[in-house]
Amino acid sequence: MATKSVSAAAKGAEARARYSGGSNWEQASFIQRELNSQEQQACKEWEFPEEEAFATMQRLCDSDYKVTFRRDDYNHCFACWLLPPKDHADNAGLILTGRGSSSYKAFKQAYYKHAILFSELWPRDGDDRSITEIDD
Repeated sequence: MATKSVSAAAKGAEARARYSGGSNWEQASFIQRELNSQEQQACKEWEFPEEEAFATMQRLCDSDYKVTFRRDDYNHCFACWLLPPKDHADNAGLILTGRGSSSYKAFKQAYYKHAILFSELWPRDGDDRSITEIDD
């Protein structure tokens, strides 16, 4: 019985095609915008109870946004990523991030950027990769 030899590059391309399935992760750009000290303080003081945060996540998901969480070992915090629907007129192709000492606080920051800082229209330019200490 003959076996096929497939290169690692071909396997990788096949896996990317299989797993991306047209997801927003493919060709998406991260919004490189961290909060300055005044914005951090405003976000920290912003009233956004956990029950409201959960309901907000449900509304985003019902609107075909993806909300993803993961422990960010590099920055020693939790991270939250918001991905808009692929057909969103303004935010398609972008990923908005938030970081915090808990997954709730990471979502709070991401949603603060989405709703308060950017008024739901995310910027397509600019690059502020300055990482400040997590103080939420």
